Amino acid sequence: MALFQPVPVRGETTPPPPLEVSQGIDQKIHNLSKLQDAMDSLTREIVEAQNEMSTPGGRGREQLLTARITQLNGKLFDLEQNFNDLSSEISFNSMDKSQDLDFDWGRELKDILRPLVRELQRATSRPREIEKHRSDIEGYDQQLELINRAMGRISKLMKASTCPPKLKERLNQTLSTWENRQNELETLKNISRLQLDKISRESETLSETIRKVPRIFFKSHGSNLLLAMVSFMFVAFILFRLHGLIRKISPFHKKGQSFYVRVFDLGYGLFSTFICFSVLLGVLYFFSDWVLLSLILFFMIGLIWTSKETLPRVWNQGRLILNLGPVREGELVVYNGIPYIVQSINIYTLIYNPFIPSGRIRLPIADLLNLRSRPVDPNEPWFPTKINDWVLLDNDNPARVLSQTPETVIIEMIGGARISYTTPNYISSAPVNLSSGFRIKILFGLDYGLQAIITEKVPGIMKSSIESELFKGGFREQITFIRVAFKQAASSSLDIEIAVDFDGASARDYVMIKRLIQKACVETCNSENWVIPFNQLTVHMENNKHS
Repeated sequence: MALFQPVPVRGETTPPPPLEVSQGIDQKIHNLSKLQDAMDSLTREIVEAQNEMSTPGGRGREQLLTARITQLNGKLFDLEQNFNDLSSEISFNSMDKSQDLDFDWGRELKDILRPLVRELQRATSRPREIEKHRSDIEGYDQQLELINRAMGRISKLMKASTCPPKLKERLNQTLSTWENRQNELETLKNISRLQLDKISRESETLSETIRKVPRIFFKSHGSNLLLAMVSFMFVAFILFRLHGLIRKISPFHKKGQSFYVRVFDLGYGLFSTFICFSVLLGVLYFFSDWVLLSLILFFMIGLIWTSKETLPRVWNQGRLILNLGPVREGELVVYNGIPYIVQSINIYTLIYNPFIPSGRIRLPIADLLNLRSRPVDPNEPWFPTKINDWVLLDNDNPARVLSQTPETVIIEMIGGARISYTTPNYISSAPVNLSSGFRIKILFGLDYGLQAIITEKVPGIMKSSIESELFKGGFREQITFIRVAFKQAASSSLDIEIAVDFDGASARDYVMIKRLIQKACVETCNSENWVIPFNQLTVHMENNKHS
């Protein structure tokens, strides 16, 4: 071995994996003997190649023999390293500190990408092989066409009457050379065509290839990926359940979501994510699946690289989770024009409105970044109405609220007709809620002939008549206030203002109550012979006399 110094070429041989040194003595001696036999065999091959180079048969093959000797020296160098590592259990490379300084990013990146490139090469081997044979056949055809032209020109020269015999003999030798080249190319062309036909016969349809791909993938990498994903989900489930147990038994969590509890929950989430991905990569590393490991690593690097643009957004979301942002738990926030209480802030935030039965909304934390919250007032108006409230809209007809959700409000008119509003439009229409109590105000005009009694006597009589009519209509208990008083002297009448307050129980009879009050006023005028005026237009004519 000392006679031949190995000349390894970097990049041409792959370093062998480290041998297992924790073996028994007998097994180690057996392995060392096998290595010794392999090194002796390589040494003999090197000697034979060197001897062949010095013989007449090696002339013209020096470059080929030199390359073979270099390759054999590299293999011998690797075996000698293995022999030393196995026998001494100490590697020379571990003592060479200069290797740590010789770091080449390009070489390291090639080592990482090599499994991916190998997989791509294997996946595209058939199309590339077909294209290679087609290109070879096309090249052979072009060369054969040139050879045929050359042979034709030589034959034409040989057939010329002026061609001397000596020149014809020389041309015949040249023609033979071209014929040999033609036969060689024909043979290569036939070989390429046969290989192409063989590949074409063995080729599969697209549907067969599609069905075969999952089987091939699962056979090579799918089982590793499946096991890695199962391990990832199992560890994630265990950590999730552990966090739930901590929240259940921890005295700090029982006291509420304090700042320190939020910091712990956020840190636990980050720690769990790190552990889960570490398990995923560890499983792939254990099975030495460098293809999937490289893909996942590149995916994670790309994810980290792109996250630099969203880092401020992630920071703001972290502040929200810690209850340090512009939206805080227990405060009021307006979302889509509706006030809500912020119940809890997490990856998904829960907000609710106590006046809307289905008013619980789960929002992604990203949606809170543009919102602002404020402390809740004890008398906060959460919504204009509640279910079964009676409201008065633009048409001055009462309607009952059947349903109200964050998206729609459905009201039912007297008679059964239903109207649907989008919730923002319903709120913007400013509905009058009659169920909390309401006032009916009527302006009734009388003739100027009652000017002497309009301020005292007439209001008293009108009030008694209105009370009597409303009591007969069954509204005695619902009336909370009534007032009849002279209001103004209008252009055509003396106006009396009638104001009657009712509680919410009579909200459904809003229209009927107005009619009863009008009826009482008219019947009083009839019984008292009071004149109800109508609007008059008085035109004063001036008589101008011209002299």
